[in-house]
Amino acid sequence: MTCSCGARNRAACVCRYQAPVIGVDWITRNLVALTNSRFEQRLRLGDPKDESWNLGAAGTTLKMEVRPKSGGPVMATAGVNVVDAESRVINVAIDAAILATLPPGDWRYDLLVTTAGITKCRARGPFTLYGGITVP
Repeated sequence: MTCSCGARNRAACVCRYQAPVIGVDWITRNLVALTNSRFEQRLRLGDPKDESWNLGAAGTTLKMEVRPKSGGPVMATAGVNVVDAESRVINVAIDAAILATLPPGDWRYDLLVTTAGITKCRARGPFTLYGGITVP
């Protein structure tokens, strides 16, 4: 089976078989993390067949913001690294120390891409935070 991201098997898949939303340039992905460990996730932004944009433009910046599900101020931000600018594959990460400051529960995230002064939300969705087990 070949995935829409081009992977020939599940282990090689960067989009985890979650199809992009057709007709829009953002994706929805459910993200899950623990309060006591580093969160890291690889994402492919947009429709893999859409070649009209990429992350390679000079001055392009990316950030992921986490806020309460009901709205409100940004409570955490994730570091974002571009893995492949042409195919829009990125890694997002939040350190355990930051997650430890947030109460377990349901949160929301937005992944924002700014190019040439224009900011677009390229990924969004629920961010569920579970309390991690701490061993003394």
